[in-house]
Amino acid sequence: MLLTRPDNLPPEHRDLLAQLTAACPEMTQLAAAVGRFAELLTPQPANTDRLTHWIAQVRAADLPHLHAFTRGLERDRDAVNAALTVPYSNGPAEGVNTKTKQIARHIHERAGFTLLRHRTENALLRVLPCATGNGGRPNARMVHGVTDVTYSRLNAGAAALLMDQLCEVYADAYGEVSGEDTNVKADAFRDRATGALGARNFELVTAQVGDVVGFVFGYSLRQERDWFAGLDPALEPGFTDERGGERTVVLAEIEVRKAWQGKGIGRGLHDTFLGGRREERATLTANPAATATHALYAGWGWQRVGTIPGRPGAYYREYAMFVRPLPLADRS
Repeated sequence: MLLTRPDNLPPEHRDLLAQLTAACPEMTQLAAAVGRFAELLTPQPANTDRLTHWIAQVRAADLPHLHAFTRGLERDRDAVNAALTVPYSNGPAEGVNTKTKQIARHIHERAGFTLLRHRTENALLRVLPCATGNGGRPNARMVHGVTDVTYSRLNAGAAALLMDQLCEVYADAYGEVSGEDTNVKADAFRDRATGALGARNFELVTAQVGDVVGFVFGYSLRQERDWFAGLDPALEPGFTDERGGERTVVLAEIEVRKAWQGKGIGRGLHDTFLGGRREERATLTANPAATATHALYAGWGWQRVGTIPGRPGAYYREYAMFVRPLPLADRS
């Protein structure tokens, strides 16, 4: 809360901050010091003298951690003065460095020429203009057959760091749909995905051809989730018994960017995810009107068992429910 602009704090956080600072003298001093330092982040010629005054005030206060911070500022004072007084920034250069290091970590010791080529091609597609066809409309870019897809298993912590990329893939997979608000649907996905991170045995599998082009995630079904509540038709007794939360895995989301659909990546994600699970069955839900998707799932071994009502806040009023046994049969 101390590091957020006061105008951006929700009312309840402003009230909490006021209570904390009123109850603790050190918090009062810290909040005031942080606020004054934040004012220095707007470059002005007078900020050099203002910083000197700020350091003197902080050192006079009983705030040991800020004392260490001021010593760091003094050790590199020329650079700090430049940052607070001139309107230039090395942020773009540091951003490129960070991206380069990220790529290096992704491909270290396991990247062949094909993966490196795909990374280069994808980068060029993002920066080069499209060719235009009749009437000046852009031609669809040709995406060649997939020759090197990397499937990676990630836990909840790693998935949280990829949340923005997952949202981008989700939005691209759906695109613009007549009568649907893309932003509402994307926001709902982010909420679902973020909420799923805390689920039992959460796991994310990504498909990468340079960048992430698809993903699937899911988790073990807890008995108290009442996943099968309202299922029509009702199934035999015992069907909904989760036996301690280890019987069923929920395949919660599976998405592939539009340009990469129809190339086997969805099936690869599906089989990689389910092939690593220890549960005895899997379940998923789908838009009841998406008959083409239902046919695809049937081809992958899923059986439609009925329809369930959508939960409060769900995108659809009802969903088609599918179940399939595990482990997967050998496709070879």
